[in-house]
Amino acid sequence: MEQRLLLILLEVALIALSGISITVWKQTSAQKVQLLGDKSTLQWFRALVLTAFVVSGASYWADFTPLRLPQWAQGFSFGLVIAGLALRWAAVLQLGRAFTTQVAITRGHILHTEGVFRYIRHPSYTGLLLYDLGLGIALSDGLAIIALTTLPYWAIHQRIRVEEALLSSHFGAAYDKYRRQTGKLLPKLKTFF
Repeated sequence: MEQRLLLILLEVALIALSGISITVWKQTSAQKVQLLGDKSTLQWFRALVLTAFVVSGASYWADFTPLRLPQWAQGFSFGLVIAGLALRWAAVLQLGRAFTTQVAITRGHILHTEGVFRYIRHPSYTGLLLYDLGLGIALSDGLAIIALTTLPYWAIHQRIRVEEALLSSHFGAAYDKYRRQTGKLLPKLKTFF
């Protein structure tokens, strides 16, 4: 089997295993939710991320929009996947019981502003975008890169809007101050990203 295909399969397996693990391990239970504000963003998020994977896979297998990337791009793609997974898991582990798959405030929820949250309000989503970009580069396909970055970004953007409204209503001035001091998805880029 071709080395690039093995790398792609490894990246897909790592991403899928991570997503399944987070979903199973951090399933929101009714006992720990104090305030639910999801507004169906979880369903849209899952649908758009799955669509991005299907579109990118189909484009790759059909050789629809192949890119001729240098050999080092394969190693770079793997680095992005690992960095994205590490960032996502750092956020999940740091939030602990406060992390849920739905947009929710849990009992005893505190505002996390240290660690990975010191510079980025939504490091878990940043991690997801990093590993999706890495997979798109591994596929060496233009449509795959576009699908794997734009569809999840749109889903994340909608989810962040709902999530930040809920956090602002729950934590008030403390969250508003935190929001002014940090980037949404990247440090120092407070508006678009």
